[in-house]
Amino acid sequence: MNRQLCFSVLTVLLLGTFFSIPSKSVAFEVAKYGSDYVGKGVGVRILSLGGAGTAAVNDVSAGFWNPAKMHLAPQKNIGIMHTESFAGAVNFDYAAGRLPTEEHNLGITMMRTGVDDIPNTQNALKDYGQDGQPNTGDTGEGNGVFDTFADGTSERIDENAITFFNSSQYTVLLSYSRPLSEKMAYGANFKLMRNSIAGESAWGLGFDVGAWYQPVTWVQFGGMLRNATTTLVAWSTGRNEIYKPELHLGVAGNLPISAFKLELIPTADIIYFTDGRRADALFNIFGSSAQYAAGLELVMNDNLGLRFGTSSIEDFTAGLGISLGQARLEYGFTPGMAQSNLGDSHRVGLLWQF
Repeated sequence: MNRQLCFSVLTVLLLGTFFSIPSKSVAFEVAKYGSDYVGKGVGVRILSLGGAGTAAVNDVSAGFWNPAKMHLAPQKNIGIMHTESFAGAVNFDYAAGRLPTEEHNLGITMMRTGVDDIPNTQNALKDYGQDGQPNTGDTGEGNGVFDTFADGTSERIDENAITFFNSSQYTVLLSYSRPLSEKMAYGANFKLMRNSIAGESAWGLGFDVGAWYQPVTWVQFGGMLRNATTTLVAWSTGRNEIYKPELHLGVAGNLPISAFKLELIPTADIIYFTDGRRADALFNIFGSSAQYAAGLELVMNDNLGLRFGTSSIEDFTAGLGISLGQARLEYGFTPGMAQSNLGDSHRVGLLWQF
């Protein structure tokens, strides 16, 4: 009976994705990259593994990667992470924990992405044309473009007229996980979002569902349908967006090497998007696309983990974790792409069991 129920959950994941293939809508606009509302994900360990966490996640970051595995996270466990990307321009903070309940496997995840002090130069351009004088009607005046002229002169910016604003995204996930047996479980998230930029704001609601299956000790499988019913985001401007479902399927191994007190954990995910064609995709078909993520963790003496990963959007990720009693310190690194000059990404995190 439990096996049939688990297979039923997986069937719902697949059917939900199939019936959510993009279609035209006059009431809402599909946010093509809306599912990237928290950047690349949470938890230093999984991000160091390229983001392949649907099956491999083993801590409270399960609320993001696969809520079906939240019951396997240690009780009275909290995790935090801070990420700086694009040479510090974008900051991401995350905190998660299991709620201290004996009868229910509940978790909470809180995330914030922020870009602060963004300059607004809309009213700073002195659009006076080549002669630099207002209301003369000369070349370039009033065209809304910062003009540079043949004689080497240009229009100018009034620095005193530059203002600054912030952009932020807050997300809260309430997770529930229910084991069907020692080998199977399912779970779900209730998702609340709050976005703001300059003077405008938006609220969003959505749901995620997940499943987990471990037939033998050395391999496990995971599935998650993010934005399962689509996630609606309504802006104060009257604009409405929907974040389309995306299906995550993952596999993770557990290969101990007892003679050297080592453990190898290979992991891989395939992510199927229904929100339109994407760059760096494995394939684009019928308006949908797929990406991959993969990683390898080497655990030594159960207290030191070395991690490496890759994905469709990041050529290389790396990190390490050190267990110190009830705490685990973690660091992750992603080099910036040479052609973009956007800088490296650094992540620091802490997992603490109290």
